[in-house]
This record gives sequence, structure tokens and C-alpha cells, in this order.
Amino acid sequence: DSTTNTSCVNVHDGKIHLTMQGGTPPYSIKSPLGEILSRTITKMPLGNYSFSVVDSLGCTVLLNCNIGKNAPLVFSNVAIKTPSCYDGSDGYAKPSVEGGKPPYTFHWSNKKVGPFMDNLKPGRYDVSVVDKNGCHLYTTFDVPFLPVPKLLASTSPSTCMQKPDGTISMGVEGPPKQYTYYVDEIPLDQINGKIMAGYHTAKAIDEDGCELYKSIYVDSRQDRTLFIPNSFTPNYDGQNDSFEIWADEICFPNAKLKVYSRWGQEVFSTENPFSEFWNGTLDGKIVPQNVYYYIFESDHFKKHGFITVLL
Repeated sequence: DSTTNTSCVNVHDGKIHLTMQGGTPPYSIKSPLGEILSRTITKMPLGNYSFSVVDSLGCTVLLNCNIGKNAPLVFSNVAIKTPSCYDGSDGYAKPSVEGGKPPYTFHWSNKKVGPFMDNLKPGRYDVSVVDKNGCHLYTTFDVPFLPVPKLLASTSPSTCMQKPDGTISMGVEGPPKQYTYYVDEIPLDQINGKIMAGYHTAKAIDEDGCELYKSIYVDSRQDRTLFIPNSFTPNYDGQNDSFEIWADEICFPNAKLKVYSRWGQEVFSTENPFSEFWNGTLDGKIVPQNVYYYIFESDHFKKHGFITVLL
């Protein structure tokens, strides 16, 4: 007799072929399942089988057969390379298979076919392998997520929008690495930590080329450099006779000032508010004692309020 093992686990494709010699034909073959009409028995699961062969004279021979299985198809290892950056996609996976019958074909969850898969991001993936006999094996593996570092930035306000005297310092909270820092793509050490007011993009690059970004805003103390009085006395006594505005002029380009009466009449206007002051007159005459409304504005800045004329 001869046997053929099953091709895969749980596949019923084993075979037994019985060869009879001697005795007096014809022969009958019997098993616990009944009489067998063919000397070749197919579609057999793995296991142990017993047969009795009886010739025409009643002589009986007992046969014991075993259908085994080929070495099971197993994953012996999945080699995984973690992406170099926390949000990178240069991960790699290569499974190793034993048993079954080579060659093997690998099918990946992203529809690729091949012995390995690259350009992987962190996450969970599936792979199945099929051997020459058509046996299948599945596994799931994880490409690990790297700790996500955090770009830190602290700032102090600039004097005004036009002066690059705000400050910025940067650092990274995360794995200890060497970082190079940038503000709007300019190396931080080139600007000596000085920065204009407004929105900026901070960036850090580590020794592996991984990049971190953070949007930052630097405030301005522009209004603190501006002094606008709330009253004046145009009585020509040499003291507080005009409506004078003081400021760091570089912080207020294209400045303008307008003053209105409480009824909306324009009583004064100038495009040189730091050198041309309102003396409290309209058409050459002192205006009545009252509260007046002013609007001061320049590029990126506007302020309004009240000024009292005292007589």
C-alpha cells in the first residue's frame, strides 16, 4: 500500500492506494466504514486507517495505513523597521515562513503582492501567504508608533509692529536628540532670537531629518509707546496749550489725526500728528469748552477717544 499526505491542515485531499499480491483473486476490501470498491481511496483527511483484504478463498489480511500532513505552514518571524520619523512612511516589513511547500506568495492588505512591503506608516497591517499547494496562512502585525515630540516656543512682545525686537526661544519636549531651530525658514541663531510682531512658523529639525512645526504669534506693545492726553487748555499761558501726541514715531508710519465736535463736525485734521498740534482753534477762533472726539490711526494701528478742551 502507499499513502499521500494531505496538502494542508484541515484539507481532505489525502490518498491511499492499496496493492494486492498473492492469494486467489478477486479481492474484496473492507473497512470500518463498509466495503471499498476501489483500490485508490481519495479525499481522505489525515489520520490512521485499518483495512481487511479478503481473497476468493476467504483468506484475510489486515492493513494499517496512516495519512499524515506536510510540515505546517507557519510564520517564523516578521522583521519590522519602524519609520524614522513619528509621521514618516519609510517603515518596512518582511515576513519569514517555514513549512508548507515553496515557493510562497505573499498578499498584503494594501493589495500589493511580494515578499516584503515598504513605505509603511505606523499602524496595523495584514499579510497572507499561499504555498505551492494552495495552503493559506494569515497574520496581523503592527508597525509601532514613535513617541510624538512637541515643539515648544516662548515669546515676548515687540515694541511695535515695525521693530524686530520681540524675542523667541525654542525647545523640544520628547526623545533627547540634537535639534536645529528655524523661524520662517531662517535659522534661529541668525536672528539672535529677535523677531517681528505677528504670525510666524517655527520649525525644528532633528538629527534624523524629522521636522516639527508650530504656528506662533508675537504680540506688540505698540499702544504702550503712544501717549495721547485727555485734556488741554488753549489759553496761551505756555502750559498745556495744545493737543500734543507723543510716540515712538517709527512704530506709527503714515499716522493721521482727526478731531470732531460732539455734533460730528471736523475741527482739526493733520497727517503729521507728532509735529503739528491742534491749538484748540477752528477758523482762527478758540472752540468752546467741551469734550471732543479724536481718531488716531496709522499702518496696522487705530485708536479713538475723547479730548476735553478746558478754558
